[in-house]
Amino acid sequence: MRKKQTKVRPPFEAGRLLDNAKNSIALGVEDFNSSQVEGGNSKRVLSAARNFYSGLLLLFKFRIAISTHDVDKSEGLVYEAEKVLPYLVGNGEIEWRPVNLKKYTIDFGAIQSRFETLGIKTDWVAVKKLQDCRNDLEHFSPEHSMADIGRFVANLFPLLHQFIVDELKGAPAELLGSAWTSMLEFHEFHKANLEKVNSQWASVKLPDAASRLLEECKCYECNSSLLAPNRNDVAAGVQIDFSEFRYECVECHYTDSLSELLEAELSLIQDSGIFSEESNIVECDSCFFVLFSLNDLACHWCGYTKTIPRCGTCNSYLSELETKYGSTTCERCSEDEYLLSLENR
Repeated sequence: MRKKQTKVRPPFEAGRLLDNAKNSIALGVEDFNSSQVEGGNSKRVLSAARNFYSGLLLLFKFRIAISTHDVDKSEGLVYEAEKVLPYLVGNGEIEWRPVNLKKYTIDFGAIQSRFETLGIKTDWVAVKKLQDCRNDLEHFSPEHSMADIGRFVANLFPLLHQFIVDELKGAPAELLGSAWTSMLEFHEFHKANLEKVNSQWASVKLPDAASRLLEECKCYECNSSLLAPNRNDVAAGVQIDFSEFRYECVECHYTDSLSELLEAELSLIQDSGIFSEESNIVECDSCFFVLFSLNDLACHWCGYTKTIPRCGTCNSYLSELETKYGSTTCERCSEDEYLLSLENR
């Protein structure tokens, strides 16, 4: 009877992480380009996003691995371990070492933690946006994914460039070759479209506060972030501060009310829960759009700000009527105080 042989982990080489990263990014470009050609498979945009994101994480792991020249320690930095134990290394010094490395490498959270302790820098806000975009793509049908992958590539490009230059001390074009050229071409295309859209909003005098909020919005139909003023409304002279003014998606041409889009987005961002009876978003006293946030006491359309007095007992906002008559406590707290005084008589 043949004895079962235990699989031996191949010698660790940090360079393999870099090779795999480059391969993943190249495959992402190939998938994306294949989905663009006439008669191409639109499902490959999903594969493109997965490969792009995997390539980025592999680059992160490679950077962690080369933080030390000790191969054994390098492997322990990028693989999960069953436990970490203390070892005496002489002169009473203690060194913590990973024990029984597993077959899989560290996850997103561990990568972020190691970046912090090893002094490796990247734009985690941008990385989180990429992660969210990748997750969004997983839940949209393929025909609605082209806008998302465009947003993904547009955000990935500057992040990759900065990381390769600053942390790997390399040149992106040399490291990624033709894949980098393809990403650059699409990034410039997306950037040109975005600049054109921003110019159109500036021409219809969209307020700065509303413009910043619009950057967070996406088309309900195709999830694109390229939203422009509706051409028919502009031609007809509809004022930007009318609720009837519409936006139009550059990708799929879906159109709807601009103010309603912004109100829904702000509510989604700032309201604590969809089942909550109270909203943090109220009508603005200046422009009358329902875009005044009680969280930051500012309107996300016109920028109007004001201070709203709070109850001295429960810290909730006082109503206009309570403020008008100089009350320092809300109606509920005032009633509670009155009932308590009756009990103490």
